[in-house]
Formats: sequence, C-alpha cells, structure tokens
Amino acid sequence: MRIIKSQVDFYGLVRGYSQKYIEENSFRTLSGSPIGDTQPYDGVVQLWFDSADAARQAFASDGYRTSIKPDEPEFVAVGKSIAFLSKEVRRL
Repeated sequence: MRIIKSQVDFYGLVRGYSQKYIEENSFRTLSGSPIGDTQPYDGVVQLWFDSADAARQAFASDGYRTSIKPDEPEFVAVGKSIAFLSKEVRRL
C-alpha cells in the first residue's frame, strides 16, 4: 500500500479501498457443494473511483505504469487474477 499511496497521480483518484480475505474451507458452488480450497487467489481487492473514466485515468497514469504495475507480482497472482470495472446499483 505504501507504493500505491506514494503515486499521487494514481492514488489521488482513488476514493475508497478495501481488502477481503477468503475464509478457509469456504469455497462452495451456489447449490452448497464444497469445491475445495485450491483456488489461485486468497482474496479480493476493491477500489472505488468517481467514475469509470477516473479509473481508466488512474491505471493509465505514469505512477501506475512505472511504480505500481512492476510491483504487482509481489501481491497479485499475475496471469491468474482478473480485473474489471463495475457499477454499483443500490436497491433496498
């Protein structure tokens, strides 16, 4: 996180950040059958931006390309992980 926070052109666009770690022995199909803990990842990171354009700008920034991206193999299963943009829809 120290490297990310030091890259103002990236981190200045981030509005929120959370990490969620997967509980041991918790992988299940939607029907409830266990599928084992052999997944290539151990958690999820969520970043919030004001817009999809702000996210694209952050990931195109010099700070991301020159400092954050080269460090990703230290904390991301590169080649096995996915990234995507989503839009939150709140329904009560």
